[in-house]
Amino acid sequence: MQISLLLMEEIAKLFAIMLMGYVVVKAGLMKSSESKSISVVMVYLVIPCVIIDAFQVDYTADVKKKDCSWHVQQQFWYMFYF
Repeated sequence: MQISLLLMEEIAKLFAIMLMGYVVVKAGLMKSSESKSISVVMVYLVIPCVIIDAFQVDYTADVKKKDCSWHVQQQFWYMFYF
C-alpha cells in the first residue's frame, strides 16, 4: 500500500509539472520555440543529476543483504544467457 501511495504522489507531481508548462505556454509567457532550449537543458543537465541523486543511498546492513541477493541474481542470469 505504501508503494502505491508513493507512486501516486510521484505521478501527481509529474502531472503538476505538465500542467504548469501548459499554463505558461497558453498564458504567452513562453513561446514554443523557446521550449527547445529548456528541453536541451533538462535532457543533458537536469535528468542525469536526478538519476545520480536517485542512486545515492546509505550503506546499511539491509542494503548489504540486498546487494548479496543481487549477486545471486546476476549469477543466475549469467548461467541462463551463456
